[in-house]
Amino acid sequence: TINQVFLNLQIEADTIAAQRAAMGIDKDAILLVYSGSIAGWQSFSLLGAFLEQIMKSHAKVVLYFLSSKTREVVQLMETYPGRVLQNQVPPEQVGRHLMICDYGLLIRERNTTNEVASPVKFAEYLAAGLNVIISDGIGDYPEFVKTHGCGYVLDHQAVDLCNTGLEARLRNRRLALEHFTKEKYIEQYTKIAGSTVS
Repeated sequence: TINQVFLNLQIEADTIAAQRAAMGIDKDAILLVYSGSIAGWQSFSLLGAFLEQIMKSHAKVVLYFLSSKTREVVQLMETYPGRVLQNQVPPEQVGRHLMICDYGLLIRERNTTNEVASPVKFAEYLAAGLNVIISDGIGDYPEFVKTHGCGYVLDHQAVDLCNTGLEARLRNRRLALEHFTKEKYIEQYTKIAGSTVS
């Protein structure tokens, strides 16, 4: 579920445009973000292969890593100068940085761990208004993406990238607020807590 930072986020076209301009991002750029750790278990080699393909075929795509500056990120920055950004921000600022992007990346290997995973990053991307590009086999989320039309499931849908307009951003945010808040699950939490006590 999403935390208070994402509950309080205000998605406004003027704010997004101003922040993009301040960061030197062209208004027509299609901004893809990877947020979080780039540890080995996060399948960076798989992500890297996808990014190479996207960068070569979509001249307007810009990558934004909200993560540490690893060797892999530096290599992408050198290969695609001016089209790869990297930043580390405090947790309370992550939402503001996500909301200027068009797509959130959630690309992982298909294995048992990921099949039972429930990464909070998915809910955060939606709450910030992003569409999500997700690997198949990450919990229930690929089916959620297909059902609600809030992104692409790799290997099942052709990825046709474009700028995410304000209407789609607000719709994605509503999905997050309807499905991924603590209040939505309070009854289930209460039942679980009650069953463990008795």
